[in-house]
Amino acid sequence: MSKTGFVTVMAAALGIRLLLIATTFGTTDAFLFMIWTHLAEHNGIAGAYALVPLLNHPPLSMAIAIAADRLGASIGLEFPDIFRLVQVLADILTASVVYALARTFQPARAREYTALFFASPAAIMLSGFHCNSDPTMVALLMTAVWAAVTQRAALSGTFFGLSSGIKIVPLPLSPFFLIDFNWRRRIAFAAATLVAIAIAFLPGATGGLIMIRNVLGYAGTGYQWGFSGLGYITAYIARPLMNAGFAWMMFYSQWGRWIVILALGGLFFFYLRYRTPLPAMIAVALLAMNFFSPGFGVQYLIWPLALLPFAVPRRLAYTINLALSVFLFATYTIWSREFPWWFADAAANNPYRPIIAFLAIPLWALYGVAIFVSLRQSARQLASEQLAEGRAGN
Repeated sequence: MSKTGFVTVMAAALGIRLLLIATTFGTTDAFLFMIWTHLAEHNGIAGAYALVPLLNHPPLSMAIAIAADRLGASIGLEFPDIFRLVQVLADILTASVVYALARTFQPARAREYTALFFASPAAIMLSGFHCNSDPTMVALLMTAVWAAVTQRAALSGTFFGLSSGIKIVPLPLSPFFLIDFNWRRRIAFAAATLVAIAIAFLPGATGGLIMIRNVLGYAGTGYQWGFSGLGYITAYIARPLMNAGFAWMMFYSQWGRWIVILALGGLFFFYLRYRTPLPAMIAVALLAMNFFSPGFGVQYLIWPLALLPFAVPRRLAYTINLALSVFLFATYTIWSREFPWWFADAAANNPYRPIIAFLAIPLWALYGVAIFVSLRQSARQLASEQLAEGRAGN
């Protein structure tokens, strides 16, 4: 990709994000986040946890939301607009990290990989329209990956801890960061992570057990994705199997989180044997978290997007990017019941809601394919290296 073409694509992607912010309100998350933020401003972050059991975002996320709201009020912007601008800035940071990582692993494709993320319709829709903190979490996690790749263990731990202060999603990923560090760096990473998490949770510390219950006890909502989605679809299309479909859906929604933990544990031991660059490991781990997830939030599906080119073949990365973009566009249109969108109400009764579950199946399957392909690629790479070493020894 030429420099001129790269700059043009990046500028267009930024412009579309800003246009979405200027012309839309966002999704139900925009409404909820605005309420939570105003409650936290008036009652303190710890007080907001006591008032709203559904408030599951860690204190750092709420502190950023409050700061954004106050900045927005000072310059005449409503909360959904200023908060989405923060997410756009996060996307810019993520794009910068993708460029830096690609310069390390695939220098000839640095611009392509960066544009594949930043110009992705999925990434554009999520930061420019949705209104949730996932892009900020991803940006901080990506920075932690970059710092680890460059052997800056303490810096990596700091950003990793901060990303966990936006959403707790990164916490189960910590073992993957330790694989390629020596013991001194492992200790530095762990210490920096603990300090950063302590700082991130400090604004809500007086919330005590209520805060811990809200944040750590959250299991996700929605049943239209993955293994839960299979039960939902079965109940919808096969009336004789309705009870079995709903029973499976409820069972997996309750116990699926342990399947996620088991899957991540299996990946950890796999990568201990088949050493793989950290960006690919984190990409596959995030794919696995999505694939086995018992809950459903369309914003979750964006987590592995920026790291996909480091984990799977180029064509598959583009295919997933396209499928995710089509899925998000369809979902937001169904929720909005119109296009162009203004407000996508995910909570309203909607006769078209089952369509989302059917559209999710091929995307979910692609996530599973990506996991399999990446793991096979890692195993074959090690086998090739061992074969080459054997020939060299002979």
